[in-house]
Amino acid sequence: MNNEIAIGILDIYEQEDLESCYTSIPEELKNNTFVASATKNKMVNSQYRKYGEVPMATLRNWLLTEFRKRNYKYFFLLYSNQIVDNKKIFEETIQNAKIFGTWVIMGDGKNSLPLEDEASGQTIYASPQMNSEFMFIFNNIVSKVGFFDERFYNTKDLDVLDFLIRLREKGLYPPAHYNITIGEGMKKTFNKITKIGYKDLPENEKSVAISYGYFMHRHKYFPGQNNPARITKDELIAYIQKLQKNYAKK
Repeated sequence: MNNEIAIGILDIYEQEDLESCYTSIPEELKNNTFVASATKNKMVNSQYRKYGEVPMATLRNWLLTEFRKRNYKYFFLLYSNQIVDNKKIFEETIQNAKIFGTWVIMGDGKNSLPLEDEASGQTIYASPQMNSEFMFIFNNIVSKVGFFDERFYNTKDLDVLDFLIRLREKGLYPPAHYNITIGEGMKKTFNKITKIGYKDLPENEKSVAISYGYFMHRHKYFPGQNNPARITKDELIAYIQKLQKNYAKK
């Protein structure tokens, strides 16, 4: 399976974070690991591209493009503050995707609900928090919904949220606002982000305001303020069962 897995590191933190992230990746997957950088850091890995002041979506899309050109099947996007604690996390995530039919899985989130498949005994988790620091994407999902929208210029997560909404519209991801997550398996460093030009929250900065305005125009709500009503736990379970029936690969 290792030759089917690609790992992309989004270099947006300090040099030491990038090195810790890369070092923690299992040796057998290092040749399948790519770095897309928006900092002034350097990286010893030859599979490396430096972009400077670009949208997060541009970094993600470059990695997806490289993965698809090389015919990888399973994609993982990691922020450079991530440290792989469980060396089997990539294979286990793929296995859970196969069992539950959930072909996009996010990083661990707070207030997670465990959801167990009785036949296999496997468990996935659903969280109202969207954690884009770790993201698993099945290649075929990109074919169905496209890439990340680079018009969300100067924000951390709006392009990811937009991507998930497009998945929901196609019936490929649970409705608002639960996100399927990996549970445990990753640690992270806590250095300050160093991505060039990065703004985390909307403020008096034109590109940030434009990005949030575009999101409001496209999806008719402002994240964190007037979000769509959350589904119930029973509705979530029913939807996961629907995904499992339609897309699981036993």
